[in-house]
Amino acid sequence: MIRLHPNGTHSTNCPACGAANALGTVRFLGAVTGVDVVCAACQTVYLQTLPNGQFNRFSVAISADYQHVAVDNRGRWLVDLVKRCLVETAAEIPRIYALPPKVGELANPLPATASPVLLLCLDPGYGHALMMLFNAQRHHEQPQRQTVPNRPIIAVVPCALAWLVPDYVAETWVVDLPLSALERQVPGLDAFVNEQLSRFQTVWFSHAHIHFDHRTARFSDFTHASKFDLRQFTASLTESIPKLTFILREDRLWLRHGWERLLHKALNRLGFGQKTRRLWARWQAVRYRELAHHIHQKLPYANIVAVGITGGGQYPIDLGYAVEDQRKPTPISPEQERAWCVQYARSQVVIGVHGSNMVLPTALAAGFVNLLPPDKLSHYAEDILLAHDNPIHQTLLGRFVSTSASPRQVADLVVSMLTEFPVWLAEEQDRDNVL
Repeated sequence: MIRLHPNGTHSTNCPACGAANALGTVRFLGAVTGVDVVCAACQTVYLQTLPNGQFNRFSVAISADYQHVAVDNRGRWLVDLVKRCLVETAAEIPRIYALPPKVGELANPLPATASPVLLLCLDPGYGHALMMLFNAQRHHEQPQRQTVPNRPIIAVVPCALAWLVPDYVAETWVVDLPLSALERQVPGLDAFVNEQLSRFQTVWFSHAHIHFDHRTARFSDFTHASKFDLRQFTASLTESIPKLTFILREDRLWLRHGWERLLHKALNRLGFGQKTRRLWARWQAVRYRELAHHIHQKLPYANIVAVGITGGGQYPIDLGYAVEDQRKPTPISPEQERAWCVQYARSQVVIGVHGSNMVLPTALAAGFVNLLPPDKLSHYAEDILLAHDNPIHQTLLGRFVSTSASPRQVADLVVSMLTEFPVWLAEEQDRDNVL
C-alpha cells in the first residue's frame, strides 16, 4: 500500500531527465489516478500514474506539454488512456455518492483517526474493475495474517459493481456512469474524493492488483452465492438433471467463419452496427439452438438456461424450446444479478464467447467452455476465474475452444466433460480411500 497523506510514500521520476521526485498533488481522474509533480532538477511539469490496477505493471509519466513520455514499451497502449483522462470534458458532472452506512460496527461514519485504505476500482473493462474489487478480501484478512493495523476499507466503484461490494467494506462511493465512460476523465470525481478524504488524518492507497491467485478468493463474500461443490457433480448426473448455462451477449458473437467476422467488422466500421444487430443476434441464436439440440440428443434431461443482457424491445431472439431463457434487458437490478449468480453456482458447465462477462460465471460454476475468437488468443485467460485447488480439475473442467468450432463439436465436448469428469472423480476418491 501507498500512504497518500501525510508525507506520501511513493516517489516519482521525471520523464524528461529521469530525476526522482517526491509525491505531488494526487488527482483522481477516473480510470487513471496520478500525481502532479514539478521536477526539482529540470522544472518539467508532469503527471505520473500511481500503481493501481493496470498501472501496477506499467507506470506512465507524461509531461504537461506531452513532449516527454516515460513508459515500458509493453505498456505504451496505456498512454492514450492517460491522455484522454487528462483532457477536461464539458460533460455534465455525474452523480457520485456514498452508499448508506451499514449495520453493526460499520453503521457510524469513520472517525478522523481511522486511517482507511482507499480501494479504487475504476476501469473501463468490467473484468479489470471486478478483479480490483476482489482486493477488498485481501485487505480485510491482512491484519489476521500479518502484524499490521486493522485499516477500514473505502471502495470507489462504478455503479455496475456496487451490488458486489462485500459487507466488511466500511464505506462505498459509487460513480454513476457506465464503464465505457471511464475511458475519459470523470468530471467532479477529483473534488468529491479529495473532499471525502479530508476527513481523515491518514489515508492509504491500495494497489488494487488485477493479477492474483484465484484460489485465494472467496467469491461468496461478493456474490452471496457459494461456488459449485464438486462433491455434488456426480450426484446431479445421477439425478439425470445436469445443469448447463449459456452466457450470452449480443455484442459478443459466436462467428465461426472468417467471412462472418470480416463482414461484422466492416458493417460496424461503416456505421451499420446497430441496424444489423438483430440480424447478428438471430444468427447467433441459431447456433445456440443447435448446441442445445445436440446436447439433448445425448443428455435428454439436461437443464439448459440462458442468462445475459438482451437488447430490449424486439429482443430477446428466441433460443428454442430446449433452453430456459432468463435473459433481461437493461437496467439489470442487483436482485437479478444475484439470481444469475445462484444459477452459475448450480451449473456444472457455463458456456459463452470470450468477453461475454464470463468472470463471475466461471468463478462460481464447476467448469466452463470459453469460445475464443482468433483475435483473443493472446488474452485467452483474461475472462475466466476457474479456481480449483487440484490442477487436474482445472484442466478437465476449464476448456477453451475456437469460435470456428461447430455446435455439434462444442456439444460433444460438453457431454464428454459431464460424463468423463465423474469417472475421474470416482477414481480419485478410490485412491484416497486406499491411501
